[in-house]
Amino acid sequence: MNAPFAYRRERAGDSVHAPANPMTRRSAAVAMIALLSALVVMGLYGIDWGLPSRRGWAVDELIPGDVLDGIEKRFAGGWYRRYPPLHYYLLTASYAPTLLRAGWEPGRRLSLDAHTRLFLVGRGLSLLMAALTVFLVYRLAREFLDRPGALFAASLVAFMPPFVFYAGLANLEIPYVFWWTLSLVFLTRALKRNRRRDYACWAVAAALSAATKDQILASYVLVVPWIVFVRHRNLKQTGARGAWRQAAFGPDLLAAGACAALIFVAMHNPIGNLEGARAHFADVLNDGNRLYREYSGDLSGQAGLLRATLVNMRFTLGSAGFWLGLVGVALLTIRRGRPLPLQTLLVAAVSYHVFFIGVALYCYDRFVIPPCICLAPFGGWLLDLVLRHVRRRRALWSACALVVVALAAARAASVTWLLVNDSRHEIAAWLRENAGGPIATVGPPIHLPLLDDLDARWINAKASRVLRFDPEHVVINADYADRAMNGSEAHVFYAALRSGTLGYCRAHQYRSKPPIDLLGLEAIRNETVSSNLKYVNPLVQVYRRCRRDDNVSF
Repeated sequence: MNAPFAYRRERAGDSVHAPANPMTRRSAAVAMIALLSALVVMGLYGIDWGLPSRRGWAVDELIPGDVLDGIEKRFAGGWYRRYPPLHYYLLTASYAPTLLRAGWEPGRRLSLDAHTRLFLVGRGLSLLMAALTVFLVYRLAREFLDRPGALFAASLVAFMPPFVFYAGLANLEIPYVFWWTLSLVFLTRALKRNRRRDYACWAVAAALSAATKDQILASYVLVVPWIVFVRHRNLKQTGARGAWRQAAFGPDLLAAGACAALIFVAMHNPIGNLEGARAHFADVLNDGNRLYREYSGDLSGQAGLLRATLVNMRFTLGSAGFWLGLVGVALLTIRRGRPLPLQTLLVAAVSYHVFFIGVALYCYDRFVIPPCICLAPFGGWLLDLVLRHVRRRRALWSACALVVVALAAARAASVTWLLVNDSRHEIAAWLRENAGGPIATVGPPIHLPLLDDLDARWINAKASRVLRFDPEHVVINADYADRAMNGSEAHVFYAALRSGTLGYCRAHQYRSKPPIDLLGLEAIRNETVSSNLKYVNPLVQVYRRCRRDDNVSF
């Protein structure tokens, strides 16, 4: 040990030193390989969602065009985006073979094929990081759980619907969570073993997480004082003098803080891109997301926000995983000999909610991925506790845990089914067979079918522009149209189109219907659960010029 004190060992029964189940290392490895394989297969099946395209269908996805723009500017000279630059650097490295093969040079426009390949490379990187994240959750849980409990926690995370959704996209949700989970692994080891290298690795991973997406900094606001408190408590047990000073300003902790600061600053390239770094932080500090706020900052608003957070967490983990985790949290508060890593996870989750969600004043399912990762090991801990103390019916409880995992896997597979059977694919096929003239796609392209191979033109939702183009067919995303603000130009256009006053009649509409709705799609579409899954498999409508035999009056 590098520090002048030693940590007491976990009580037998609360750590891996007292196995509750005779699961061998080999059987655990087989189960983990099966779990990771299932995640990768689901990700690969839906990885071409919204492709071939230059833009894709995912909200906030890092598209190749933005990365190429950064490459052309060398990520300097005032370049910045809404999010920090680290993942842009990683995408640049992963794009390199494809760009070399395509003979790309700055300023040259890439073909649609090349753009699609870059999309797949970026999404493949996310899928790899998602699989590594699940493995890290298992390693994190193994610091204080037996193999069955750790596998259970990892399974809950692997099959979270938002996790599976973003695992096959180039959004930042998976990359920043990967670095954050890695930091939790090293933090847990640092607090248990007090090794200088673990503190340093924790700080580096934390800095990389924050350099991927700023919001995760909120989870460390209370974690840092918690580290000092734990170090002080253990120093007091050794009778050391100046416990608070050593706990807060020990050389190991100071070195870790210096590493984190240096890496975080270096990622933003202040020497070559000071103007861009300033612009990025100004955007963050000026609260550019205030338009999305759904709750007030007072007590009643915070209570409503907490309720929304719990609703989203229940959807993300599934009802069984969510309630098992909450029961584990409740037991932790009343049980003696509480595992230190579980307490640390609870602190991180509370810190994240208070200093990010509580400040943003709105919540989506993707926001609660970190607290759900913190909650999942509580479910694993509860399973370990049951298996340890209920010997006669151990097989029954193990079977119940498998049922929970199987249901979670089915919900995750439902996400892949929706991606593969997205309604816009069917609409595009129908138009290829039935459209004989020009087509107008109305609304944001991100919500519309891919019709690059047809005589299609994107047009704003304005009656005058559509009529000027005079298309044979008009295509709209009905879900998006229903969200148009009353009285707006878009609302007036969609109402006129649907009523027939523009001279168009509905010819076709489609939305895929899953065999079994395990996700609660109605709750997603009416926004009881706030999720970008509402943009998957929308109701798409096709209108054509009204004919004499159409039963419509003007």
